[in-house]
This record gives sequence, C-alpha cells and structure tokens, in this order.
Amino acid sequence: MRCDLRNFGEKCDLRNFEERCEVRNFGGMCDLRNFGERCDLRNFGMRCDLRNFGEKCDLRNFGKRCEVRNFGGMCDLRNFGGMCDLRNFGERCDLRNLGGRCDLRNFGERCVT
Repeated sequence: MRCDLRNFGEKCDLRNFEERCEVRNFGGMCDLRNFGERCDLRNFGMRCDLRNFGEKCDLRNFGKRCEVRNFGGMCDLRNFGGMCDLRNFGERCDLRNLGGRCDLRNFGERCVT
C-alpha cells in the first residue's frame, strides 16, 4: 500500500504503516512509529516522530524537529533545518549541511558530515 501526502495540511498518524510514504510539503505533525519501508519527507513543515522506523528516510529540507530513535536503516538529512534526535540510530546517516542541533548519542555506524 502506498501513501501520498503531498500538500497535506495538519496531522498524520502512520503508526504500523507497511510500505511507502511521500509527504512533500506536509504542513503539521507526522507520527511514523513502526513505519515499515521508505519515507520521503522533503520540505516537511513541523515535527516528525520516526521511532522504530524500518528502512530508508529522506529528510532533505526538513523544517523543524525530527525524532528518529531506534531507526533501522539509512537517513538523508542534507539541509536539515532544526533539531534532530538520532539516539540509537542503526546504520548510515548523511548529515551534510545540517542546520540546527543534533543529538547523536549511541549512533551506530557511519555518519557523513
């Protein structure tokens, strides 16, 4: 199942969602706990909770705050704007041009800065 949330206005709860989600230009808050596969959050506006996210996440140009505790796979945070919590992040993270504050306690493998 695929989820397309382009230009979505307010709040999005995708807990236990299984496949792919695209949320470009999303306006508000998104809860992606236990999300299964791939998530594209380019130009996301506010807050995103990615606890226990499974595979690949693209957060280029993300606006404010992102929480990705226990993230499983690869995360692209180029041009990330605000605050990022990457505690217990699992694999690979691209943090080029990261703008704000980033918590990397217990970061797992490889981090490109």
